[in-house]
Amino acid sequence: MLVDAVVSWYFIIYRGNNLQINPFGKSKVTVVPSVTPKIQPSIYLPAAKNALAWLEKQKDERGIYYFSRSCSSGTSCDQINKSGQSGHYGLAAIWGRYKYYSQNRTMADLTIINKDLAAYTDASKIGVVQNDHWNCRLMYELWSDKAFSAEQKQQLEQICWQSLYYHPKDLPTTSESFSYNKAAKRAVTAAVVAANEEGLAGMYAPYASDFVARFVWRQNPEDLTQANQYFNKAVAWWNSNKAVIGGENYCLLGVAAVDMAQVTKKTDYLDFAKDLFNSKKAADKPLSPVCAVWAKELERLDNNTEYLSYMLKINGFWLKTGQDKDGSFFSLLANGIDLNSEKTIRLNGLVVGVLSL
Repeated sequence: MLVDAVVSWYFIIYRGNNLQINPFGKSKVTVVPSVTPKIQPSIYLPAAKNALAWLEKQKDERGIYYFSRSCSSGTSCDQINKSGQSGHYGLAAIWGRYKYYSQNRTMADLTIINKDLAAYTDASKIGVVQNDHWNCRLMYELWSDKAFSAEQKQQLEQICWQSLYYHPKDLPTTSESFSYNKAAKRAVTAAVVAANEEGLAGMYAPYASDFVARFVWRQNPEDLTQANQYFNKAVAWWNSNKAVIGGENYCLLGVAAVDMAQVTKKTDYLDFAKDLFNSKKAADKPLSPVCAVWAKELERLDNNTEYLSYMLKINGFWLKTGQDKDGSFFSLLANGIDLNSEKTIRLNGLVVGVLSL
């Protein structure tokens, strides 16, 4: 996720008892190679390209991506649901195109990305970018690429730092401790989630990842404190509801744990992420594209073939099952496609992104 623009903060590469340091994403040091075959993006890029062609048509008169298209049947998705004053759903589409661009470096894709960035930072089109997912985590990847000019990098920063976050009243002003008991497989935190927070608790894990990105971006300790607070909230929610938490929320927590491991250098977070992965049987693991992001990060950190197999399963699912004839992907219902629901812009952007990893 977070690459080498700030080289003083590092991934923890965990190989048994051997801890190796690797800058966020792009290595400047020797890394123990994986013994498993790597995913070949070329297999998936045609499907990603078709989805991008569909995404480019899903914009309103401002150039802002819709929220979704509702479907009355598997072949009729004519109802447009606009994104309103906040176009944050479209950030995943921008990221997805960027990941595709990273594989082929075509100027046409870069031109579309730059046009999107201009639209999303135009105050006359969007007053503020709301956040309920990964605004900063996604935009930081683009910011770290030298393909973008100083002006475009400023636009990417603007999208992140003008995002709005839900802030529970009881978030502490100082960092809470987190520890993981491997023997008992128990995450320990003093954080609690009140009953009136349950409807918004799914935001805590992605917010933790977003504040990790902000911390790496500008190295402000307050952002790491915020990341810690949201992560502990997410863990508290998991501890109380693990029997019913699934789908994307399960994987968002896993990504947050990996992100926290990157900046704290604490193996507690990585141990928690690995045991979280193993807490569900292979057949019960969700097939959200967010889960492929988590699997990719885990495979890089832990060199376990199960992570790569999981990612291949997710990619194969979307490639073979989820894509409509117009190139778009239907929404996900449990571990199957809901053909009578909708096609969301965020989902399509994320699927394009993971097919292009």
